[in-house]
Amino acid sequence: MAVPTLPFVPGWVDYPYPITDWQPGGFAEIPLSGSSCSGPGFIAAMTTVLASLTPTVLNASTCNLDLSALSSTQNMNSDLVIIANSFKLSNNNFQSATAINRKLWFIIPDRGTLNNHVPDCPSGGSFTMTNNVTIGSRVAAMIYSPCPVTNSANVWRGQIYSSSTKTSNAFTLNYVPIGIPGVNLFAGTNSSETPTPFIAVIGPRTAIRTLNAG
Repeated sequence: MAVPTLPFVPGWVDYPYPITDWQPGGFAEIPLSGSSCSGPGFIAAMTTVLASLTPTVLNASTCNLDLSALSSTQNMNSDLVIIANSFKLSNNNFQSATAINRKLWFIIPDRGTLNNHVPDCPSGGSFTMTNNVTIGSRVAAMIYSPCPVTNSANVWRGQIYSSSTKTSNAFTLNYVPIGIPGVNLFAGTNSSETPTPFIAVIGPRTAIRTLNAG
């Protein structure tokens, strides 16, 4: 009897966010920090990146971003990446400003021990979505979070990759594959790793059963 092929289940993918993963796709980085993490500075930065006609990374990696401060509808003119220490979304509706499909990423970088394949949530990190968060039909959105994601009464179109996810009320996830440049979610590797062949082994026997003849 042939031994069946053992399945490969990849572990957690550490993603610290290098801008070099995004540059081949034409993304330009805009930094955001300090007092601009909230209030008029944050609103102005979001207005700029939403209006941009070229792909943009808003690097607010030290910020705790509250997107509920924005207007109810965010119209995207190009693909957009938002990097932050934490996110709060509420009453946000992300739409394409045109008939062109757009991609949107919300990323909390995993900056713990590199390639330990364990989600390392940063101090103060969290990802919370409350009521009326919607991803429009021409937008595919990805959440990458080494912190737990909590959400309720929302419609998400895309993917959620997190240490854990807790949903409540009428949450809808419409799966659309989007991924992250430089990351192979199937192999469980990022751009800083060299994939190694997976070698499966048979574990120790856990039970034995004797059948009587006849």
